[in-house]
Amino acid sequence: MTAPVTTMLKQDPAMRRWWTQMCFYVPKAHQAHTPLPENAEVTTGGFLTKMAQWKYQATLLKESLVNAKEPADFSTYYMAGYDSPMKFLNRRNEVWYMKKM
Repeated sequence: MTAPVTTMLKQDPAMRRWWTQMCFYVPKAHQAHTPLPENAEVTTGGFLTKMAQWKYQATLLKESLVNAKEPADFSTYYMAGYDSPMKFLNRRNEVWYMKKM
């Protein structure tokens, strides 16, 4: 498994739901032979019980950036996880926003 595993969350214009896209780093040596997606409608659950914690951390980061007057795109954020799904304690996770230029 690669690290970090990043998940993009983008709020739709109606603000009623979030679109997600999970991204994996593929080293250059393996990029020519990666499998292609077969169905864009395939979804998975995962650690859904933790989503509230991700949203809470994203909110804290957003508040910090707003208070510091740092320009960012708050309609989309990224969750980055660096640990195996089998690691339950002391996990390394990050929340990212894209900086507006």
